[in-house]
Amino acid sequence: NADGMYRSTDSGNTWKNIGLCDTRHIARIRIHPNDYNIVYVAVPGHFEGPHTERGVFRSKDGGENWERVLFRSEQAGAIDLSMDPNNPRILYASMWDFRRHFWNSYNGGPDSSIYKSEDGGDTWIELTKNPGLPKCDLGRVGVAASPAKADRVYALIQDTEGGGGIEIKPGAVNTGLPNTPEWDYSEMGETWSDPRIFRLPNNGAGDTNIDDD
Repeated sequence: NADGMYRSTDSGNTWKNIGLCDTRHIARIRIHPNDYNIVYVAVPGHFEGPHTERGVFRSKDGGENWERVLFRSEQAGAIDLSMDPNNPRILYASMWDFRRHFWNSYNGGPDSSIYKSEDGGDTWIELTKNPGLPKCDLGRVGVAASPAKADRVYALIQDTEGGGGIEIKPGAVNTGLPNTPEWDYSEMGETWSDPRIFRLPNNGAGDTNIDDD
């Protein structure tokens, strides 16, 4: 079994275990660009059943100590984590309600969700129910803050509107991944709009299609 996080201080020649030993799976690691002691980790946790060691964890001392700063439920763990390249205190995280058994698996559920922090992970705002996003349960969600535009974030979302499966509707973007439409969430706002790629201008005061740029 996996046994947590490792850190190397000599370019990978040697490695030291720095904790999170019961997390089982680690999906993403983000390091503060100006303070390498600040580390964020997205942890899906055990895929086989409910688990408490999942969510987003943060260390302020290079992994010597960890604190869980975002937890959705024992059913869903953090599957992606993005740090705004223009402001490392702004973070986006996605939670994945997923289970894998020997005989079957399910992907998506009520605890799949998207979150944003503006204070380095101290507090989080849920974005999942904002206008324009799928009203159904979500599956796996990828998030990425744009390095080119400080006010834009992209989300790659599986949804279950097809009745338990994943469906791409007309206007969806071909991302190269099956059954996975892409959404664009920009201006760090609060609403979403059609089609499947969107911009959120003016900090959520309105919604604008991004086809114009």
